[in-house]
Amino acid sequence: MGRIVLYVAASLDGYIADPDGGVDWLTDFNDCEYGYETFVATVDAVVLGRKTFDQVLTFGDWPYADMKTFVLTRRPLPDEGPPNTVATKDVAGLIAELRERPCDSWIVGGAEVFAAFLEQDGIDRFELFTMPVLLGSGVRLFPDGQRSGRPQLVGITTHDNGVIRTTYVRSDDEGAA
Repeated sequence: MGRIVLYVAASLDGYIADPDGGVDWLTDFNDCEYGYETFVATVDAVVLGRKTFDQVLTFGDWPYADMKTFVLTRRPLPDEGPPNTVATKDVAGLIAELRERPCDSWIVGGAEVFAAFLEQDGIDRFELFTMPVLLGSGVRLFPDGQRSGRPQLVGITTHDNGVIRTTYVRSDDEGAA
């Protein structure tokens, strides 16, 4: 049974993107390997919101070609879209489907998707990378008014460049670490 994992980088002041939705500020931290390859080897599906999906389409080759891609949207996807990609607007149904998969699923983004999954108690594991930069404004990791909770800390990793990785699991997830 697969877990649903939020694997994301955020600024020290809690933003995942600048005010224009850009993430170029992350390039200053490309000097280190943060375990991405190891993480991605455990994942067989990704979840993106429509804004993130459209943004990733502009990056060139589709980075999730070997994974099932779910796009949370009310609009149809492009006819010439990436392979193994489906649109859905049913968050609760998607959470149930992802938890039945044999491998983990990664919530890629964005903030609206994170909020929708939090509201449905649909995040089993949080892999948060805190980047030592203050953006001052932008797209918040978690919007105000979100469901409250207290995930259990299961790991902290520090990097020489100031990046801190914290890993949490849902407090009711016995054995999820």
